Amino acid sequence: MWDLFGGGMWWSRSRRPAEWEDVQIGLVISFEEAYTGVSKTIQYIRKVIAKWVETSTCSTCKGRGTVVQQVQTPFGVMQTQAACPTCGWAWSIYKKDGKVLQSGGLESSKETIDIKVPAGIKDGVYIKFAGKGDDGLWATWPWDLYIKIQIKKSDTYERKDKDLYVTIDVTLFDLVLGGEVKVPHPDWTIQVKIPKWTQIHNKIKVAGKWYWEKWIFSWRWDMYLIPSLSIPKKLSKKEEKLRKDLQKEQGS
Repeated sequence: MWDLFGGGMWWSRSRRPAEWEDVQIGLVISFEEAYTGVSKTIQYIRKVIAKWVETSTCSTCKGRGTVVQQVQTPFGVMQTQAACPTCGWAWSIYKKDGKVLQSGGLESSKETIDIKVPAGIKDGVYIKFAGKGDDGLWATWPWDLYIKIQIKKSDTYERKDKDLYVTIDVTLFDLVLGGEVKVPHPDWTIQVKIPKWTQIHNKIKVAGKWYWEKWIFSWRWDMYLIPSLSIPKKLSKKEEKLRKDLQKEQGS
């Protein structure tokens, strides 16, 4: 079971006093994979209690992990809770051949896990797998595995909040007279009409061409085209005539 919180792969551990804890892995996916969703099988390292470890309930704290201490203060005798001096919060005693193991007999284990990255996921989001981290010695349950999604930067697309932005090359005639251009899309190439007299700073909205948002109702977010003027090095005779006609019309 996994939850959302918030290619290549990396894994690390935050430094804590204990040797056992949550495990964090970074998973790098492409921009297109983030749009469509993708399934991955990944490997990571976690610490598990070795099978040869002998485990028994701590007799000092009776499996509570803490002991009650009495402290003399100016206000009288007060009771406080402290870590068990025998198991140190671990609740249990771990032995090998009758010798107590302070580390609990943890050993590294290579694990494999299948993950399904949902469509439309954002960069930096964590996916949580409960109980897939290190084995826990201070509790009866294992720690968790967190997979941080990292999306590669695209040369074609840019995501702003929940919309998709694409820069397209257009000619002066496309902007003035209108026209149609082919626009790349993670699903397929689409044809988009350029309205007449489009200004270079205008955004062209293409409704419903980004990912699905599913909540109480379902809808698709939008794609915006950013025109980039492409200056030709040479005009055809037809284009040259058209340019002169436009120039005359503008001067009249």
